[in-house]
Amino acid sequence: MIPQPTAIASKTETAASILVPALEIATNMTTSLSSRSAISDLEAKRYYYGLHGKPVLVARTGMNKWHPPTGPEAYLRPKTIRPAGQHKLQDLWEEELGPQIHHLMEDKGVRWTSTDVVRIGYATEATAPMVIWIAVIPNSLSREEGEIVAVECKNLVVKSKIDDVEVEIRESMVTRYSGPPLQKPVPSINPIAELLQPLTFTLGFPICNEKQCSQRARPMVGRPIGRRPG
Repeated sequence: MIPQPTAIASKTETAASILVPALEIATNMTTSLSSRSAISDLEAKRYYYGLHGKPVLVARTGMNKWHPPTGPEAYLRPKTIRPAGQHKLQDLWEEELGPQIHHLMEDKGVRWTSTDVVRIGYATEATAPMVIWIAVIPNSLSREEGEIVAVECKNLVVKSKIDDVEVEIRESMVTRYSGPPLQKPVPSINPIAELLQPLTFTLGFPICNEKQCSQRARPMVGRPIGRRPG
């Protein structure tokens, strides 16, 4: 029997064997994110039902489908915004991931007004998913263009080895606040919740812990004063 020669993989072959699966994973992820059904007019207007200001959804990542209420007693479930809490994203956002997302949007000419890191979920559920919440000037970004931007931002998140954060884009203008400290938000079931909304955080929550936080601090990154988007 003729002995078979021992196969010795070169560095190039080894690198290629690692690179190809990584590229396939990234490609599959982008494909799956883009395969969700297009956002309907009803979803755009009702996806954030319950949030102050009634923001309009432009695009989002994630495979969960939004279903309109059905039946004789159909009603929409209100959503709430919650603190981000402890998460790996905190260590990467300010110096790494946040600037990367901002640069990506600048390069694509997105007329964004703010970026928030929050949790958005249904008021009746105990937990809520982490979301990078991007605001754009109303009527400045189509849903198709928004989908591309959202997917590319999500890919940046995944490259940072974070797989439990989604990206959502909505229409919103930023109004700079000047005055006394804002009050803490109250649950939507509170009888005076609607009266307190203008005096509480409307886009997010304090980015520092509750014991040390100034109520003026919010997890929003807006554009510098005097700088116009686009």
